[in-house]
Amino acid sequence: LGGLRAVEMQVSLVLAPKVKADRILRYQDRIADRLFQTVSQAGTETLTGTGSADFLKARVRDAVNREAGTGLIRDIYIERMVVK
Repeated sequence: LGGLRAVEMQVSLVLAPKVKADRILRYQDRIADRLFQTVSQAGTETLTGTGSADFLKARVRDAVNREAGTGLIRDIYIERMVVK
């Protein structure tokens, strides 16, 4: 992120029925790269203000859809997020 900001994030994905974890795990590096690209462009207010969880969940869903395919995840839980 710009300046001295950094984001540390851990999420859990609830997979759609009949989707095996390997279907997403094989793309985890590409998904992480895509998230880095989109989240690094967001401002501090977007990452810490009202609606930040929805913003991040949408970015995670977008990254998974783009890299692994659509319809694979049912829900996203933000387990940990620290903006430094």
